[in-house]
Amino acid sequence: MQTIIGVDPSVAKTGVAVRRPDGEWEFGFVVPPKGKRDPGRLQWIAADVAWGMGLAGPALLVIEKPMQSRGNPVNLILHWRIREELACHVGGVSTLPVAPVHLKQFATGDARAEKGTIALAVARKWGDLLPPDAKEDTIEALVLAKLGECWLTPDAGHWTEYELDAALLRKRKQGERTAEEDSLTFTTQGGE
Repeated sequence: MQTIIGVDPSVAKTGVAVRRPDGEWEFGFVVPPKGKRDPGRLQWIAADVAWGMGLAGPALLVIEKPMQSRGNPVNLILHWRIREELACHVGGVSTLPVAPVHLKQFATGDARAEKGTIALAVARKWGDLLPPDAKEDTIEALVLAKLGECWLTPDAGHWTEYELDAALLRKRKQGERTAEEDSLTFTTQGGE
């Protein structure tokens, strides 16, 4: 199986969960240096996500979609910077953008679940994977990586109905969830 990268991006702190092809899990928590200003801060975070975990393709990036109607609009830029950095420097990256409601539904079965409910559900289901110092962003990154694992292996037999519904978008009229081939849209040679 390929590497799965779950990223909960934020300009204040970004959680990263990586499931390696051998099944081993690693976690990262990216906090930009104090006083770092944009756009350098965004580049620093994106580079740390791509380089800090020693990632190699092929990989599936599962990243939370930024909410454009609320929150910091800079998070939208960070979302795209992370995708670009991974596509250009890791190679062979496909991306599953995941709406916050689907993250919540996958973790708990409730698309309106609060962060505390998500943390309890994750601790119950996958707590043995989390590092002792896991933070909210790390926990959500694990949910995203697990959603990607479910999306890749829906017939594994251990996924709940609500996990499959969220990962595969089974109950949406718009169709199923598909990965975007980011590595095909970015190059390291200025678009050539």
